[in-house]
Amino acid sequence: MKYIYNMKERVNHIKMLTMASLTLCLMASCSSDDDDDDLGNWVDKSVFDGSPRSGSAYFTIGNIGYSGVGYDGDDYLTSFWAYDMDGDYWSQKADFQEQQEMPL
Repeated sequence: MKYIYNMKERVNHIKMLTMASLTLCLMASCSSDDDDDDLGNWVDKSVFDGSPRSGSAYFTIGNIGYSGVGYDGDDYLTSFWAYDMDGDYWSQKADFQEQQEMPL
């Protein structure tokens, strides 16, 4: 009988330690507004007008950022877009021409 009582007591101690640990973890993970300076000052910019894509090619020339081609989950895309950093707008450029395979 004493063994069962000790087991119940141990289980209660484990539960209390677990709850205390979780509470401390949650309190430690909360952030305050003081952390905003460490993250930088983000500014909303123009939304990309093209369709969402993965595997895109990106590069910049001067203050113009270019994004093109990629895969949208169904099709391989050939569209190319330019983002004007000074004017904060996107404009569509000529589509990327698919390259024909060269015979060996």
